[in-house]
Amino acid sequence: MKSPAFQFYVKQWLGDDKVMLMDWDAKGMHVHYMCIAWQQTPPCTLPLDEEILRKWVGNPSDWERLKKQVFMSWEIVDGRYFQKGLYEQWLKQQRFTESRKKNAEARWSKTGDDASALRNQCESHVNVIVNKEVINKDKSEKQTTKKSGPVEEVFKHWQEKLNHPTAALDAKRRALINKALEGYSVENLKLAIEGCSRSQWHMGKNENNTRYDKLNLILRDADHIDSFIKCAKGNSGYVPPVIQQPPRKVVIQNPEVIKAALQKAKETVGVKNEERK
Repeated sequence: MKSPAFQFYVKQWLGDDKVMLMDWDAKGMHVHYMCIAWQQTPPCTLPLDEEILRKWVGNPSDWERLKKQVFMSWEIVDGRYFQKGLYEQWLKQQRFTESRKKNAEARWSKTGDDASALRNQCESHVNVIVNKEVINKDKSEKQTTKKSGPVEEVFKHWQEKLNHPTAALDAKRRALINKALEGYSVENLKLAIEGCSRSQWHMGKNENNTRYDKLNLILRDADHIDSFIKCAKGNSGYVPPVIQQPPRKVVIQNPEVIKAALQKAKETVGVKNEERK
């Protein structure tokens, strides 16, 4: 089994004159090649094939400059590029692994009931843990599969589009979406939610500076859903409906009554004028 990582010694990196003479892009390429070489067979080597080497680093246009700087730190051994410092790391890890393996074998090879019982107990415990993990994984996959449906898809879209990440899909919201799905597809309901997000008025640019983006508003009925779908398809500046005021009642009086009232007013004015004289 190949080791997944190697140690990066800062002091060694900064103390390597060849590395310090590299340009920044060459240093990055050097580290990238070391990562590839760590997984190669034999370890810590690279092929001499320039076409492969160039593709591994994205076919740089100034390949000759980079190649010259990077491979100053590599040697050619048995027809492959070889990184000596990296190989020393690999050997160190191999020795450590072997020493741990030998120590473990020495412990398990001891005779006696306690050692045997401990080994059997550990193996049994591992089996229990593995079985539990498999069972829990199956349950999790089943629950995930069960929870993914059209209702959840619509609700998740509303959460993400209108920024309600902590909102819960309770029974009331589930019933609301199910009812809307009786007459509309999932995509149409998602489009209605999109329309609400594009409506400046619903997003807070109104006289109350309040957002009106609740799910029970968007999916309230067919009229609301159709309006928001229309908004999503074209009109991004929603204008709220104008509330019509009831007409004022005008009482038209009898013309003779109005004429008499005017005559009386004239007479009153005439009397006042006479008094002033």
